[in-house]
Amino acid sequence: MKSEIILNDNQIALLNQLEKLFEYAPAESISKSLHEVFFSYLQNNTDTFPDNFETIAGDFQFLMQFIREAEKISGDKKI
Repeated sequence: MKSEIILNDNQIALLNQLEKLFEYAPAESISKSLHEVFFSYLQNNTDTFPDNFETIAGDFQFLMQFIREAEKISGDKKI
């Protein structure tokens, strides 16, 4: 027996925005772009990193984890 999930207005709005995002660009495409930007930054800024780089890298890791989960859910098609 499935339980019913009740979403509030903010959660529905967030899901709608995510749907629009993934309609524009599939999760796999977003993932590839984020990797390119991040690693390009790392390659071109080896002398100095911002003081909060550890926080930035952690945020990036959580975002990439979210994108990987979205890829699993969507499979080969747009979400």
